[in-house]
Amino acid sequence: MIVKNKKDVAEYIASSPVVAETKVAYEEGDRGDFTEISEELVRVICRTSGRPKYGTDWGTWLDDNIDEMLQEAVSIVM
Repeated sequence: MIVKNKKDVAEYIASSPVVAETKVAYEEGDRGDFTEISEELVRVICRTSGRPKYGTDWGTWLDDNIDEMLQEAVSIVM
């Protein structure tokens, strides 16, 4: 996946099975709307040091790091 901006990161998040599973569990647990976590996850991904440069393929990097960054986003919001 070529990432050019935050919108591309948000699109990846929207299609990520890991994020979808977490969203279902979060919302079923009556914790509320998952939107704030999704927004925080975009911020976490975009500010992570060592991330690929914009305009390059982030696919493998995102796949390898999404779990850790999702946990960070949840902990920030909670």
